[in-house]
Amino acid sequence: MVTYHLTGDDMSQRWMVLTLNDEKSIDTQSISGPSNPEGVFGMSLTRVGEVVVAYGGNAMKGTNATFQYAWFMAVYSIDTAEWKALPYIEGVCPQPRKFPITFAVGDCLVVTGGWSKKKRTKQGVDTTGGHSTVSNSGSTMLVVGNDITLLVEINSQYLGPAVDC
Repeated sequence: MVTYHLTGDDMSQRWMVLTLNDEKSIDTQSISGPSNPEGVFGMSLTRVGEVVVAYGGNAMKGTNATFQYAWFMAVYSIDTAEWKALPYIEGVCPQPRKFPITFAVGDCLVVTGGWSKKKRTKQGVDTTGGHSTVSNSGSTMLVVGNDITLLVEINSQYLGPAVDC
């Protein structure tokens, strides 16, 4: 598990890997965080195999410094101790999402819940962006494949295109 804390007036972040060892106690290891020039927070972190995925976000933006949706997805390799940022691709990646709920299923990351800018009709159809996505109860999910470069937006009625980000 990886955790982060916002500290101080500049909202700098402290990241730690928490590991349950054989003695059933927790080992901690401080690590550097991913590049985060926008000061994004409100992301969710989940271990998927030998990587940790940080996804989602909220940031202070604009002339009035209000909280705005911010795309943030970075993958930390436990083996190499390096972060890799995955860019947002308009019309392919899900909309930026604040405070998502993430969990691992096998070697996939599933993201649901949280808040996004998507506008929905009563039938739950997303009418924004370059494509339509039918959703179940107004939520969408993101699955990150085995090599953490495959992005697929899914729900119970739609399987979107795979993208190598």
